[in-house]
Amino acid sequence: MAKGITSGTEQVFLLMGKCAGSYYNAIQISDLQKYCPDIEFMDHDGAPHLENPYIVGNEIRLPYKRSYWKSGNKTGEFIFKWNDEVQWFSIQHIVY
Repeated sequence: MAKGITSGTEQVFLLMGKCAGSYYNAIQISDLQKYCPDIEFMDHDGAPHLENPYIVGNEIRLPYKRSYWKSGNKTGEFIFKWNDEVQWFSIQHIVY
């Protein structure tokens, strides 16, 4: 289950998994900060605003928009894909 939540000036994102009957946090907002340091806070014009996550094949995609960014609007997304080798999600960050 993936869920983006906006609360005041902060955003929260959790990708939760279930294994052997227990739930766990697979990816959270702090994991995304490695790729996009200002992803948590929305209190300035250039901050990214999370959109609704969606699924394409075996990937979970989390788009975002920046309302203002130096040379205009920017969009991007995070792509989460399960990696059987390491038994965890890989994270890819794309800026359009």
